[in-house]
Amino acid sequence: MTVIDLTDFYIKHILEENNLEAYENSLPELFQHYFKFWASREIWHKELDRGEVIKRKNLVLSRLPCIEEKLKQCDFDAGTFQIILWVGQGTTNGHAFKYKNNFAIFLPLEGYTTEKQADIFITHEIMHAFHYRASPKFYFRTEEEQTLFLPQLITEGLATYLTKKIWKINDGEALWADYISDDARKKWLEKCKNENAELLKEVKNLMAAKNCQTDLFSGVDPSNIRKSRAGYFIGLKLVEAAAARRNISNLDLLKLKQAEFENIISAEIANLINHASGN
Repeated sequence: MTVIDLTDFYIKHILEENNLEAYENSLPELFQHYFKFWASREIWHKELDRGEVIKRKNLVLSRLPCIEEKLKQCDFDAGTFQIILWVGQGTTNGHAFKYKNNFAIFLPLEGYTTEKQADIFITHEIMHAFHYRASPKFYFRTEEEQTLFLPQLITEGLATYLTKKIWKINDGEALWADYISDDARKKWLEKCKNENAELLKEVKNLMAAKNCQTDLFSGVDPSNIRKSRAGYFIGLKLVEAAAARRNISNLDLLKLKQAEFENIISAEIANLINHASGN
């Protein structure tokens, strides 16, 4: 993996000059994507000071070789991907976007404070790049495509599942790393499991609506699972069940065409609802 480091531009153009336009010009393609899908220029502010920028950049840079080696051990070659280090607005831990003839992974440094967060969440974002490259129809190009519920459920569920497999960690770690305490993570997982049947029915209804806004993929309130990553949990369990039932390898999951993957997940939702109902 090669690194594109925009942190000096942030320090110069934002911290010293307060010039967002000059910062955007450091990599216009990134900012066009970011402001289209992840944040608004109207909320722009100084997110990190110089010391925090350097501290977090060094943290991420120290973990990238380990992450790349971990991927190689699981037959994922990330060597052709570019990693963009920069500072955003605290609205996402990152994602992958089409850049030139490949996919690049952008990592807003404000999203990473510990080694565990870097290892798990960066791996998650890299999995998006692998997925979009192997099955391009999952990549969204418009706001409408971004809010299609079933593709989002699959995309986030798959990235979480593969991250879990690669690092050999449990559900809570794959979904939260150490962003919240062990106790809070356990309580959150318990709520998800206790309300699994209801969540599956809600997911089924959201699928029928197709294009919808939902808080299931947000992280605004860990005490309320429906406003705090429950969509990731359901997506993870659905992909996990589908892979186990059909004996689909990690690499083959990435290659599944969108229509086939959606049919598989729809079938798993029906199976799990029936199982939860005792049928």
